[in-house]
Amino acid sequence: MKHRRKDTTYPRVSSHHSSVHHICPKSRNGKTTQDNLTEKEIQLHQCYHTLFSNATPVEVIHILLTEWFNMTDWCGDVRVQEFCDLVSSVTESSERKF
Repeated sequence: MKHRRKDTTYPRVSSHHSSVHHICPKSRNGKTTQDNLTEKEIQLHQCYHTLFSNATPVEVIHILLTEWFNMTDWCGDVRVQEFCDLVSSVTESSERKF
């Protein structure tokens, strides 16, 4: 029987009611490191992926502005771009700009 190496580089799920969410998805080359993981309640985590699939935080902003609020003209607004730049710098991922 193989023994798994105990890895403490990412948060462990503390209960059966939560799961680990990758801020930059693994499918998009997101790493399983402390700064790319966050623990979320399972139902909330499922809702996020139902609504946004594997979108990054900046892409979620774009989806909300264009698809939910029909605010396509805001996407070129310098304040929106500055906010997206801030989110990108916090998440430290290479996200596409809009």
